[in-house]
Amino acid sequence: EMVRLTRDLEMMLGDGVKRIEINEENTFHLQRRSIYLANDILANQKISKADLKCLRPYLAGSLPASAIALILSKRVKKTMQQDQVLSWDDLL
Repeated sequence: EMVRLTRDLEMMLGDGVKRIEINEENTFHLQRRSIYLANDILANQKISKADLKCLRPYLAGSLPASAIALILSKRVKKTMQQDQVLSWDDLL
């Protein structure tokens, strides 16, 4: 009995790998965040944390919020307006 309960517990805990489940496929982009500009930023200007904000929804092709540390101190190719979403193509 104890072995069966242990196996049941192991099954409930899962394998520990994060993945999008079937019931989340239609809504995952609404739950995730993209990186947007909090301020206007000039061409070739370095990006600081104060220039960024992470908002829902996640837009396809945009930078996910998890990439924020990767883009700090990078420069933008062109002048961009507040509330624009960032993508890798916007960065030098």
